[in-house]
This record gives sequence, structure tokens and C-alpha cells, in this order.
Amino acid sequence: ISQESLLLSLKNQINPHFIYNSLNIANEFLIDENFKAANIFLSDFAELLHFTLEDFQKQFVPLNKEIRFIQLYLNLQHQRFRENFNYTLDCDSLLHSSSYVIPCMMIQPFIENAIQHGILPSRKKGILNVSFKINKGQLFCIIEDNGVGRHSDSTNNNKSKNHKIGISNIDLRIQYINELY
Repeated sequence: ISQESLLLSLKNQINPHFIYNSLNIANEFLIDENFKAANIFLSDFAELLHFTLEDFQKQFVPLNKEIRFIQLYLNLQHQRFRENFNYTLDCDSLLHSSSYVIPCMMIQPFIENAIQHGILPSRKKGILNVSFKINKGQLFCIIEDNGVGRHSDSTNNNKSKNHKIGISNIDLRIQYINELY
């Protein structure tokens, strides 16, 4: 298998997991007969899915597009867990240019882990801050939360295994991207 094929395969393993979780969110609204929320959620999800399918085979996407994807993802998660957390998404003004590119869907799994494994298990209202900054020509994405922390994953083996599989996919993607580019 070529490194490019393996990289695409690893990237595609993330997408079905994300789609499955998002459809479960819409299902919860429908079960609760909250049709207005379901409609808003499904409209946002459709836009997010459009981004995902449009960029399905791309290794890199414009940063401004990835930021919009993350914004949609955060909106969807916040609709589901409104009582559990608030969030901010901050970007340096320079980053809205389409001249910057990053690996597609590289950041979303970390945000998902912050919500699922950090904030939701906490007994207090969560705060999630995602920021994109340029410093000395380098791009930084900083994801901060006030959740329970990584050490708590050991209390639930299934969640811990899923978390480690997702992170190991990202680690492999980074390794192959570094080797290819």
C-alpha cells in the first residue's frame, strides 16, 4: 500500500465515526419531539456533511474552510449539550485568507475528544476554547477545556480505547504527512 493510500484510509476512518455521532444527535431531538431543534440541527449538519463530502479525497483544505467546518461542528455539539458547556472560537484576522492550507479534518477529533472525554464527564459546566493563531510564521491551534482531564479516561475502558484509536489515527496521519510532504 502506498503512503498516500494509507493516509487517505486513515482520514476516512474518522469521517464515519463523526457522521454516526451527528446522526445520533438528530435522533435524540426527534425522540424528544423537538422538531424545530431537529430541523435547525439537520440544516447545519447538511452543510457540514457537504463540506465533508466535498473534501473527501483532499489531503489539504484552505484553513478558512476548515475553520468553518469546526464552527459548524461546535454549533452542532452545543445544540446537543447546551446545558453541559459553552465555547468560543477565536481566529487571528490573518487566518481568514484561503492562502493557508491544513490537513483535512485534523483538528475536529481533538475537539470531539475534549467534549466527550473532558467536559461531559465533569460535574461542572464546561468551557471549551478553540483558537487559531499565527506566531513567527507558524500556525497554532489551541484547544482548552476545563474538563476532567486525560487521566480520567482509565475509568471507562471502552471510551478510553475509542479515544486512543482516534488519537492513534491522527498520529499516523501526521507521521505520513510528514513523510510525504
